[in-house]
Amino acid sequence: MGDAQTPLAFRYRNAVGEVSDRVLTTWSEVGHYVEGFDQRAGKFCTFRKDRVVEYLEEADKLLATPRSAPPPKVRQATLKDERPQILFTGFAAVQRAHLEGLADAGGLRVVKTVTASLVFLCTGPTAGPAKVAKSRAQGVYIVRQPELHLLIETGELPDYAFDEGPA
Repeated sequence: MGDAQTPLAFRYRNAVGEVSDRVLTTWSEVGHYVEGFDQRAGKFCTFRKDRVVEYLEEADKLLATPRSAPPPKVRQATLKDERPQILFTGFAAVQRAHLEGLADAGGLRVVKTVTASLVFLCTGPTAGPAKVAKSRAQGVYIVRQPELHLLIETGELPDYAFDEGPA
């Protein structure tokens, strides 16, 4: 694993198929993601490893696990016990109950705590950083509410970044 101060350069394909070259400084590797200051975007961004087309300048040697499998597709026809697990955090009780109902109807199994089989963590405005960090460290995909709706509608996980704008 390399030094996080060495720039991490890679070619990235976003959810709509656009390919761009990215260079991250002050970066870190967390589960299915690499995150850091993106020089092109001029802000802190998070990128999914499964969408990296190629690492440039042997940047893959800087990472412990440069490749990651894409998240499983959500299908409504999956048996209940075999459905991918999702946990909601940072939402008011009424809003969380509504989202849990949507997720259940959309083919996801709602759980109440971070489990070893957790696949998705849906974060609200008051999500605790410890729960997010623990989930990401064990390879969980992080989803915000707008992305949850797209995940349920299409079965695909869109790009994710912690900031509010596009990466």
